[in-house]
Amino acid sequence: MPQEKNKTLRRRLDRWEAQGEHQQIADAVLALPPEKREDWLLLRLAAAYNSLKEPEKALALLEELRPRAEYTWAWQYQLGRALLRHQAAVGCQDGADMAGVLEGMREVRRALLTALRLAPGPEEEYLCRELLARETTLRKTMELMSSTGRSLSPQVRDNEEKAGRFGGLLLLERPRWDIIQFKEDLHRRWGVVVENEHVSDSGNVLIFALDGCVVAICLMAGPVPGREAEEAAAGNYMWPQALEATEGHQAHLMVAVMGQLLPLPERGKLFVKVMDACCQQQGAIGVCLKGAVIQPEYYQSAAQMIREGMLPVFNWIWFGLRLREEGLCAYTCGMDAFGKDEIEILDTNADPAALRGFLSDIASCVLERDLMLSDGDAIDYEEKGRLAVTRSPGVLLAGTTLKVPYWETPPAPAGEKPEEG
Repeated sequence: MPQEKNKTLRRRLDRWEAQGEHQQIADAVLALPPEKREDWLLLRLAAAYNSLKEPEKALALLEELRPRAEYTWAWQYQLGRALLRHQAAVGCQDGADMAGVLEGMREVRRALLTALRLAPGPEEEYLCRELLARETTLRKTMELMSSTGRSLSPQVRDNEEKAGRFGGLLLLERPRWDIIQFKEDLHRRWGVVVENEHVSDSGNVLIFALDGCVVAICLMAGPVPGREAEEAAAGNYMWPQALEATEGHQAHLMVAVMGQLLPLPERGKLFVKVMDACCQQQGAIGVCLKGAVIQPEYYQSAAQMIREGMLPVFNWIWFGLRLREEGLCAYTCGMDAFGKDEIEILDTNADPAALRGFLSDIASCVLERDLMLSDGDAIDYEEKGRLAVTRSPGVLLAGTTLKVPYWETPPAPAGEKPEEG
């Protein structure tokens, strides 16, 4: 019977973790009598503390577990997670001893390399490599900031914060990428020169500073775990072959742009330029962004909006469609990178292309005018009228979203929208 209870509890914790309900996990473990908190439960509690951005609690718990769990993958991995967040927070303080912080980062790396050796399977190994790539990025960012006499910005410190963090994956046919070609493509296509870059000994990681931002690109030798890329590909209604193409990927590039000196739209444009250059790599299959996997050719076509003086909203945001009994709905994925609520349009009789075009116009309007909308506000739409906004729990998406009514006869979109084949 105790075994059956453990299985039930594990399933519940797994479900909460998948749903991002980390506080539920912590509450459930802490609700147990101390004598019932087995080591595996305490490790899940440490993981929850890390996800809740409470590294001090995680570190205290892991120290308590050290005599019994130090030589397990879970213990070393959670230690690396907690130390990484702790050192990043210390590095963000005014007058921080950056030499001491960088020394602390060596402890992070030791823990993650130990976890990598202890990894019981490919998914655990991927998690270690992903965190090692983030450690390298953060350490090099610290070194760059330290060399210019600046402290870390809070946005760099908290690299899990959504606003201001631009990132995505380029799916590849095989685990290989050409850094020299990338630099040439970035210069040829956008006039961006990469200088004073850091390249890892393996040649898998490239990090460089540009316009006050840190650009990081890391090759991961393996498919995206948990079939996350395949699930995203299945949502692309504009590319029928997306799932089939995605299932063939054997590696991927992680691309990220971080920093606070550039305004958010300019930071986002820099990310688009970098990803556009990455799309030139041989064997590029698709760009995996939040919400969908899209063709490299489509991504590059959409990026041309920058040259036309427009925001590249189709590179930043996925405009999803979903059919309910009440009608056709549309939603955004990606507005949170700009500190904005995602947008939903519910239950329309609209043509799918018209609905998508309308939603893209609304998203562009919010970003161009830097609107922060509350419940009861309105959007002036193309001088045609005012659209009342409702801010409430999401219907199609988790969290709070903006609900905008569909304008039955919207004007033609302002810019040419690239078509995906």
